[in-house]
Amino acid sequence: MTRKIIFIGGIHGVGKSTLCTKIFDLLGIKSYSASKLIQSVSNLEFPLDKKIQGINKNQDLLITAVEEHVNPNIYCLLDGHFCLLNQNGEVSDIPLTTFTELSPAATIVLTNEPGTIYTQIKDRDGTEMDIKKITAFQDRELEYSKLVSQALNIPWLTDNPVRGVSHIQSFINDVIREDT
Repeated sequence: MTRKIIFIGGIHGVGKSTLCTKIFDLLGIKSYSASKLIQSVSNLEFPLDKKIQGINKNQDLLITAVEEHVNPNIYCLLDGHFCLLNQNGEVSDIPLTTFTELSPAATIVLTNEPGTIYTQIKDRDGTEMDIKKITAFQDRELEYSKLVSQALNIPWLTDNPVRGVSHIQSFINDVIREDT
């Protein structure tokens, strides 16, 4: 069963939450944050350095939270990641089984200039991430997001929301239209 979820991926600081707010204002589509959903069913606190312990366990919690909190009959956006930094600071793919269980209708991965991402993370979290790490992280997020979408045989879009959201808005409208 495909859920009415449009998965919005991208690395930390790329602008996923900002995009979700804009899409809500334009289309009235509610969004959920994967990290907030995980926190809704656990006591987890996520570190500012973005190094995550127990990535696989967290994804199991995400599936549980989606089942508890997300209406399967109404389209929504799910703001999350295709990759995370593990406890050693290495880029790690989210298991494909997570996406299989989430069963999104489509995926969108956001990209931005590494320098812009660096600034946004520093301004938002007060932490600094190496530009080379940001670049490698974003490259893997982009590559893996495409592989996930191909494996699930669902529409995939990549875009930089700095250019505006009209292309993303059209993509979302097309996904919803295809379902009706």
